Amino acid sequence: MGALLAPLLSTGSQDRRPWLFLAMFIQLSGFLGLMLLSEATLTLWVALIGWGLGAGFSLTLTVALDHFSAPQLAGALTAFVQGIGFILTAAIPYVAGILIEWSGSFYTTWLMLIMTLILLLGLTLIFSPASYAKAIRQK
Repeated sequence: MGALLAPLLSTGSQDRRPWLFLAMFIQLSGFLGLMLLSEATLTLWVALIGWGLGAGFSLTLTVALDHFSAPQLAGALTAFVQGIGFILTAAIPYVAGILIEWSGSFYTTWLMLIMTLILLLGLTLIFSPASYAKAIRQK
């Protein structure tokens, strides 16, 4: 649901970072809920993680398209972002498996994902549309 709603709700925004922040905070809430709160609400935490992940994925592709008005350049940037993202994402299950085997718990994996989301929040702060446009004009 998040993958469909987030780009729709962010339509017309010059800066989609607030929507990315929302998607990441929703995921963070889900992971923190898994780690700290009752198992009785497990479905809620998993739903939040899924919603935030879907919204973040679709928004990331949309943001990449926003940087260029020329379709070929926008497509090339989107392909690059998606390709790198899938390569990085393909490694995560292996890292998660190693962490679970090492620690005997899912908590270390959830902590790794929380730290990754915090890093992404920082990157989202840095890569504003204004700074990106400025970097392109300098080339």
